Amino acid sequence: LAIVALILWHYTRNRNLMDVTNSDFSQFHVVRDKFLISLAVLSLAILFAVTHIHQLIVFIERVA
Repeated sequence: LAIVALILWHYTRNRNLMDVTNSDFSQFHVVRDKFLISLAVLSLAILFAVTHIHQLIVFIERVA
C-alpha cells in the first residue's frame, strides 16, 4: 500500500492535481492534517477492498 501511495503521490505531483509546496511541510499541524486525511482515505480503501473480498468469498461458496 505504501508503494501505491508513493506512485499516486508522484503522479498527482507531476500532473499538478495535488496542491503541495515545500512550505506545506514547515508547519507541523499542516503535515499532521495531510497525514490524517491520507490515513482516512487509506482506511476507507481498505474497508472497501475487505468488504468486496468478503462478498466474493461468500458468492464463491454459494456457487461451489
